[in-house]
Amino acid sequence: MPTEQQEATRLAGTTDEERALRELAVQQVERVHSFTRHVISYAIGIVGLGIIWMLTEYFQDSEWPARFADADNGRPDTWNPWYFYAVAVWTVILCVHAAKTFGRRPPSEREIQREMDRIGQRRSGSPDPRDRT
Repeated sequence: MPTEQQEATRLAGTTDEERALRELAVQQVERVHSFTRHVISYAIGIVGLGIIWMLTEYFQDSEWPARFADADNGRPDTWNPWYFYAVAVWTVILCVHAAKTFGRRPPSEREIQREMDRIGQRRSGSPDPRDRT
């Protein structure tokens, strides 16, 4: 791993654009590492939670489930489905994390220029043909 001095020496000959690009790359690598840790904890957590759920439900009823329901109505073979709710919520959270990690991209120069043109036209008072209001 390079020291801070080696890193500073290496970056001394780079342009501002290269530094900005490098900073974006570093941020993306950190997001991917964070997402990878989240996937690992998700896998371990789901398996662990499933084992806990199965053991508590089995030892409570001493039977494998015949059905799942929030209220057992006195039937010993009914298991509470709380595990599936937890899995669903955690899966949604993981999907949002994936979208934030892999769905982000810096705006292209074309997009920036188009937005600058649109804002400039609004300030100068000339109508933007894309505005339909």
